[in-house]
Amino acid sequence: AATRLGTQPVRIRPTDLERRASRMVPRPTSRVRENGYGGYSQFITQVPEEERAKYPYSRREIASTNEVQLLINGRNSVLDIKKMVDTQYRRPSDLQAIINYIEILKLAGLVEM
Repeated sequence: AATRLGTQPVRIRPTDLERRASRMVPRPTSRVRENGYGGYSQFITQVPEEERAKYPYSRREIASTNEVQLLINGRNSVLDIKKMVDTQYRRPSDLQAIINYIEILKLAGLVEM
């Protein structure tokens, strides 16, 4: 299409953060099923506040933390998860916020990398 229009094709290059996120593949631990649906919050609140403060995120930066949790399956990279969440929701999610949220899940023992 670019050739027909006499223009140069756009080269999309991933950022450093996107490259790093594409190599991060979280997988759930057996702890995920301990408390059933919604049981994540109990484990997250058990992570000391000073540890959670190292990985800041807000629910405004992530369209759905529940969807992020559901997409963690040991096959999807963090970048894949961000793209899938962005596809499902109108509000785009911040990649760094998703990484930080997954790091907190890791501290809570819910996720392994």
